[in-house]
Amino acid sequence: MVRADHNPAQAEADMQRRQEEASRTDDARDEAQALVDDLDHEIDAAHAAGDDSAVSELQDRHEQAERDLEAAEQEFESAMNQLGQDMQFWYEEDDDDEE
Repeated sequence: MVRADHNPAQAEADMQRRQEEASRTDDARDEAQALVDDLDHEIDAAHAAGDDSAVSELQDRHEQAERDLEAAEQEFESAMNQLGQDMQFWYEEDDDDEE
């Protein structure tokens, strides 16, 4: 028997919370990636226009955006790992039932 059979409401609540967190972190990661991509295009355009001061400013913003993207990716990985652990906890066979 799996643990979720013992307390289905708690299992569903835990899993829903974890899935929402994973979805939120996935969206944040996508937004961070989009910002990095947008800044890449803005840097290219500023460079093509010969606007060195804009290029410098955009590169600074780009570096921060890449750090933010890395943090968002780590947060997403953490959320997915926790979701996997919760799935394993709630839906794997419960050894205590084998008596």
